[in-house]
Amino acid sequence: MQRLQYLLIVLFLTCFNLPAFAAIPFKDMPNDHWAIDSVNKMVELGFISGFPDGTFKGTKMVNRYEISLYLSKVVSYIDNRMIQQKKGVVLSEDDYKDIKQQANEIKLLKEELSQLKTDFAKIKKNNEK
Repeated sequence: MQRLQYLLIVLFLTCFNLPAFAAIPFKDMPNDHWAIDSVNKMVELGFISGFPDGTFKGTKMVNRYEISLYLSKVVSYIDNRMIQQKKGVVLSEDDYKDIKQQANEIKLLKEELSQLKTDFAKIKKNNEK
């Protein structure tokens, strides 16, 4: 259970509310894209690397092989962080506050996603008629 909680914490800390980075690693990703900070952070952490042609292809569907690869990298990262924590590296009070804030944002995003799924199902049903 602790590993799952740690996984969620790391995923959300790396995906939301991150500072901008100087380098844009992908030629198909504009500087002002809403996800640029998160993508750059995922590259920095080694979770993603893009395609050999230097593109990210952000609208491309992700398959189960790719998801497995990403999750494997995240789990390895978490394992390493847990080892560091056992060696005395701990989160600060500010880190815990940030985690709580991110958890609240995630809850809101989950609600929005649920609504989008409902809306999509309605649209799909209407188009099948």
